[in-house]
This record gives sequence, C-alpha cells and structure tokens, in this order.
Amino acid sequence: MGLTINNRFLIFWSILGALGFILIWNLPWRFQVNDDVIMMWLVSGAYTGTPESYAVFIHPILSWILSQLYEWKPEIQWYGAAWFLVIGLSYFLLILKLSETTYEPSQKAFLAFFILLISIHFCIFPQFTLVAGFASFSSLSLWYSRLNSHNFLIKGLTIVLFILAIMIRWESTVLMGIGFVAYRLSLEGLRFLSSNLVKLIAFGVLFLVLFGGKVYWEKNSDFADFLKFNKIRAGVIDHPVFRQEILEKRIEVNSEFYFFSRWFFEGERPTENELFEKKRILDSQFFTKDQFTNSFIRLWDFQKIEAFKSFLIAGILFLFFFSTKRSFALFSFFFIWLLFFFIFNHFYIIQGRVIFLFFLCFLFPVFEDFLPAFNNLVVKMAFLLCLIALLYHSFNFLKEAKGRAIMDREFLALNLTLESGVPLIFEGYQEHNLGIKYSSAHPVSFISTGWISRSVFQKKALIRIGLKGFEEINRFALITPTINNEIVFPEYMSHTFGDFRMLDSVKTDNFLLMEFVKK
Repeated sequence: MGLTINNRFLIFWSILGALGFILIWNLPWRFQVNDDVIMMWLVSGAYTGTPESYAVFIHPILSWILSQLYEWKPEIQWYGAAWFLVIGLSYFLLILKLSETTYEPSQKAFLAFFILLISIHFCIFPQFTLVAGFASFSSLSLWYSRLNSHNFLIKGLTIVLFILAIMIRWESTVLMGIGFVAYRLSLEGLRFLSSNLVKLIAFGVLFLVLFGGKVYWEKNSDFADFLKFNKIRAGVIDHPVFRQEILEKRIEVNSEFYFFSRWFFEGERPTENELFEKKRILDSQFFTKDQFTNSFIRLWDFQKIEAFKSFLIAGILFLFFFSTKRSFALFSFFFIWLLFFFIFNHFYIIQGRVIFLFFLCFLFPVFEDFLPAFNNLVVKMAFLLCLIALLYHSFNFLKEAKGRAIMDREFLALNLTLESGVPLIFEGYQEHNLGIKYSSAHPVSFISTGWISRSVFQKKALIRIGLKGFEEINRFALITPTINNEIVFPEYMSHTFGDFRMLDSVKTDNFLLMEFVKK
C-alpha cells in the first residue's frame, strides 16, 4: 500500500524537525535564563560536587531521574537533552494533529513550518517555563484529536507529555489548562463541561497527584525552611511595585533592600518578617494610578527586547483572527483571555516567555480546522516572511554565540590567575551566557548568588572550597563586564561581613577582575 498524502506530510515534517533539532543540538545553543543553568548544575553535581536529587523548581521525581542519569553517564548533557526531547515530542504531536485537519496542503505546510519555527526558537534558547507550556499546549491540542480517540499509542504519548509538562513547570500547565478551558467554554458553553466531565476529572486528578506529591515532599524535606524563604523572597523581588522602585531609584543606597534588589542576600537580612512587611507595603500600592500605567509600560519594556517572540506572537494573532471568520464565538474567547492577561500582568511581573504562553493559547482553534482557505499568494508570502525571520534570527544567534565564546576564553584565562581556594563571584554577567561545560568532575569555579542563596546547596558549594559560610570569607575575587558601571557586591560584603578593600585588578577587553581582602 502506498503512502497517503497525510502520511507523507507527517514523515516529511517529522524528519525535517528531527534534522533541525539535531543541528541545533550541535550548535552553541544556550539556556534563556539562569534558573535552568543552576538546576542543571545541581542535578549534574557541577555546583555542589555531587548530583543533587532535588532542583527546587522542577518536580522532585524529575530531579531525581536526572540526577541518576548524571550518576550513570556524567559526560552526557541530560538536562538539556530532556528539554530537547520534550520540545521534539510536542512538535511531533502537533504535526500529527495537523495531518488530520482538512486544510489545503499548502496551508498545512505553512502551519507545520510555523510550529517548526516556534520549536527551533525553544531549542536555541530552551527555558523550562516555555518547554512545559509548549508540552501542555501540544497535549491539550491532541486531547480533541480523532487520532487520540482511536490510537492507544498516541493517547499514551499525550498523557506522558502532560505528565512531563506538570513535572517541568506546573504553573505553565495550569496557565495553558485555563486557556484551553476558556477557549472550549467560549465555543460550547457549559455543554463542554458536561460532555467532557470524565476527561476533565482524569486530567485534574493527574495534576493533583503530581502537584500534591511535590508539595507534600517539599514540606517534609530538609529544604522546607529554604523553600519558605524562597517563596517570601519571590513575593518581594518579583513584585511589580518593587521593580518600579528599583527603576526609579527609590530604594535607599546601601540599605538591606538595596542589596536585596541586586539579588545579594547571603546574610541573615532581610529577615522573613522584614520581607513580609515590605510585601504588605508593596501590595498597598497596587491600585494607585501610577501602577495601572506602569503595568502597561512594563509589558512593553519586556516585549520590545523579545523581537523573535514578538514576531511569532504577531503570526499567532494573524492566524487566530483568520480563524474567527468561521466562528464569531472566538471573539468572546479573545476578549476574555486578553482581559485575564492584563489583570494577571498588573499583579505579577510576566517576562516575555510567559507573555508568549498567553498568546500561544490563541493557536488552539487553528488546530481544529477553524482556518478558512488562504490565497496561494498569501501562503507564499507568509512562508517567505517566516523564512526571512528564521534566517535573521539564526544570524543573530550565531553572532551572539561567537561573542560569548570570546568572553568564555577571557573568563577562563582570568580564572587561571586566581589562587586556589579564593571564592569568585560574578556581578553583572549571568551564568546562562557561559558556554563552559561544567560537571561533577569539572565543577563550577565560582559561587552563584541569587535564589540559591541561603540554601543547603549554597552551603555545600562553599564547603567544597573550604568555607562554612560567607562570614568566613577573608578574601574574594569579583568578575564583572567592563561595561558594568555600577559594581555593588564589594559594598555588600563590607556592609554585611566586615570591611574589605581592593587588593588588585586585571582588565581584559570584556571583563574586569578584582580581588578584595578583609581589612
């Protein structure tokens, strides 16, 4: 029996996607934020010296599995490979879903290319929030697939992907779940709930078991105190009003919250009570005129630095509004979801990655045959525009990677000038920009500050270099980009752990290395 058009479509785009993912894996891709890097260092043992079975933000079961894999084959980059695998599976299931639609072949091809664009971007700059959201979107899209109803394997893959999404970032799964339910309610009303009650309960129970297990384990673990502080800390440092105070320089210089705003809180202050009080004050300013204005300005500030995501969002909106021609009810979903988005943005700082997940929900109807037929010229122009965007994005990515490689070499050269045992701190340069491959055999050569502070992991990292805590530091080195005009960490150390003076400094094209000693 020959291959059907749908089979050829599925095979072609699956192979093309696989080749794209393999190519990117062998390029100098990087994580988008520090969180993934720190968690990778924890489960691999690169930060503390031994693989950690818990990595804070991802599910304890997933952390444990990754740590065991690193114990088995430490030379393999399991953390990144896991994210690539989830992105690849999400992409494959979406291509499978597209194959069953009634769209014209040219439309299917364009939609497949657009999904490939999203997947490629996620692989170039993987980030666990986006990976989980994309997996949730894919699994929920397949939920309504005829393939899912009649194929046990596909149904199993859908459930596995949903479980992985929860374990990677449960908040992303909740967001996509709310978006999906809002979309279906807009189309079907309460009939959606009654006709899908069993499925909804099954997905709900699955989520509650995994989420409840995570919460129970964490509350009864050795990390409970740290996680309590971490939650309180996030309530202040990620507060929209606090961000505005930082931007407007309204925080007293060299105060506890000034250093806290720079992610320096290795000492005992600010205390939990001080953070609670600060959050109470911040919350009281939510409904001022300035904060309503600032919430929109903040949204623009974040999105304008996410050029490729903005392009993808524009493409999503283009496809969504074409879909509304077949169902006026989609307009109600658009306005309800947009209202929820703006309310959410007012009370929380949402970065470009979360903004993208909100808009990704507008693709749900596209995978359900809502798009009308396109003029071939429109399809060709859309293809060309996406191809140009991909080439430009790839050019910028490779250019940035080349610059990062130069900085890696400078950092390694500066690192060699330091005496053994002298703690090294970064300021103004984030860890996810490093292309250096660390492992338990080749551990991280510096101490990271930020959310890992005051944790068991930080204590282990300090013990690895012969220190019980920051209070025992009598000498340290600081490395910062030469363009950083506001160096704060030495002041923080003098403020919190005793007076320090600069001993020496070395400058390269991109970095400034300074050594400080306690007076």
